[in-house]
Amino acid sequence: MSGARLPGIKRKKPFRPKRRVILRAGNVPQNRKHREFIKTLPCILAGDERHVCHGVTEAAHCGVDPGMKRKSPDETCLPMCSNLHRTGKFSHHSLPRTFWDHWKLDREALILEYQARGVIEGTITEVHLERLKGKNAEN
Repeated sequence: MSGARLPGIKRKKPFRPKRRVILRAGNVPQNRKHREFIKTLPCILAGDERHVCHGVTEAAHCGVDPGMKRKSPDETCLPMCSNLHRTGKFSHHSLPRTFWDHWKLDREALILEYQARGVIEGTITEVHLERLKGKNAEN
């Protein structure tokens, strides 16, 4: 009976884990155009003597963490090399609470600066900004 199927016995479907779906905070739709634009920019610590950039530039979601397996909106992305974003000892993922204090960076000012660049490039529209204002007013 090695591998032979018996008549009348149905084969069970193989187990396939469900894909993990990551939602944006407040059901804000994705803005892939802005994320792709952010990936073209240099790392926020490029040229800083305290940090050596390694890897490609990634779009790091740096808005306020809403919890419950949700990401902050794509309009709050900042460009970070993979070393600063995920893999380094003092990365954004390794130091979730103290990252900004460790590198002495102003998160809100950086987000606003890159949002302004997105508006200039046309990756963030007025609709996106109004939606962000509405979500910030709720919190």
